[in-house]
Amino acid sequence: ALLYQDMLTAKLDAPGYQNYADRYDVNGGADAGYKFSSTLAATLGYRYGHQQQEQFAFSPDSSPNDYQRVLLGLEGSPWQWLDVKIQGGPDFRSYAGDSATHVTPVNDLNPVKYYGEALLTAKLTGNDTLTFKYKQWQWLSTLGKVPYFDSTYDLSYHRKLTSKLGLDLGGRILTWDYTSGNLPACRRHDLEYTASAGLAYAVNPHFSVSAACTFDWGRNLQDGIENPENREFDHQLFSLGAQCKF
Repeated sequence: ALLYQDMLTAKLDAPGYQNYADRYDVNGGADAGYKFSSTLAATLGYRYGHQQQEQFAFSPDSSPNDYQRVLLGLEGSPWQWLDVKIQGGPDFRSYAGDSATHVTPVNDLNPVKYYGEALLTAKLTGNDTLTFKYKQWQWLSTLGKVPYFDSTYDLSYHRKLTSKLGLDLGGRILTWDYTSGNLPACRRHDLEYTASAGLAYAVNPHFSVSAACTFDWGRNLQDGIENPENREFDHQLFSLGAQCKF
């Protein structure tokens, strides 16, 4: 698997200019499984991977690392109406030590973290579907120099009101914990709540229109800082859309 993010921005050492670091995550491995029944299995997996964060020419700080994961999982359908796919386990990190040209700004060069992801889909009725997505992992910042622990919890509901009209409701909780770093700016732990709603209408098999609204609430979780309200925000987005399929 490869996740590659090229931010396509110039890197400038200028006061007030925000630099965006390119980053990628690549890993490979294998899984073995055992079926409890014809529809449900337990899995055991292993991953070896590398994360790379761009180091700016004017700064020695970046956090590339190697990692190994051992993952226990469950996948299949314990009941006809529920599909599950879950994996989680320890994540063993190895960060490069400091050198004359590079500094790794973390408290521990060999921490043990946690990796977990899940997808659960419940088909409550022929017209109602509930989906839960979850992921927690150690990732590299594109806005800063230290890694952070990224957590996402996403719950969505889809209701088929008619053969052409659908309703979508959603809620999401996101957290970003930067406190594994040892720079002064690492005293940061952010939280965001999101609620959304939307309607989509299929005019025909090739064309549909939609209307949606999203509300975000950003909050500070870090204790002992001055003016924590400066890290908080409220945001509302209302949108109209159209989609053509060929």
